[in-house]
This record gives sequence, C-alpha cells and structure tokens, in this order.
Amino acid sequence: MDCRRLVCWPGLTGLAMLGALAFVPVAAEASPPCTVVAGGVRYPTLQPAVEAAAAGSTLTVEGTCYGDASISKQVRIVGRSNRRLGQATLNGGTAPPTRAA
Repeated sequence: MDCRRLVCWPGLTGLAMLGALAFVPVAAEASPPCTVVAGGVRYPTLQPAVEAAAAGSTLTVEGTCYGDASISKQVRIVGRSNRRLGQATLNGGTAPPTRAA
C-alpha cells in the first residue's frame, strides 16, 4: 500500500468531516462585502481607493460597497461581478443589511 495514502487520506477525511460538521454560512459573511482595485492594490471600500488613485485612474468595484464616498478628481469606476462577491454595486448605506436568524 502507498505510504502517502496512509498519511494523506486520514487527514483529508478528517478535514472533510470537520468541514461538514462545522459548515455555517458565516464563512461567506466573514469576507469583505466589497473590494475596490486601483493600480493593482485592493481596498475594502471605495473612499480609500479614490483617495489613493491618481486622476484619470480606473477603479474596479467587486461586490457591494457600502457608505458614502467623496470624489474630487476624475476617475473611472467600473464594476466587475464575480461568484464570491456577486454583482458589483455602490450602496450609499452605512452597513450591509443584517440577516434574520
């Protein structure tokens, strides 16, 4: 029998069982609701990305960004949808809505 299988399979099985027992949708909520990419740098909200961007830069929004942003220079804001964060959205609200249990 292959020694690597003896070492790997019990560990993988244990991880799979732990994952099945401990799966709670909280993991999805732990990730930031928004990412803004500007000049190759990722920001958790729109405002710091705008502040760091040079005039004429393109900011790429992924997910839903909450909160107000003041934009005092010419920047291009584009949205990119993805499976992890969903459709790109700018929401002037102060926080993501809470889910009822």
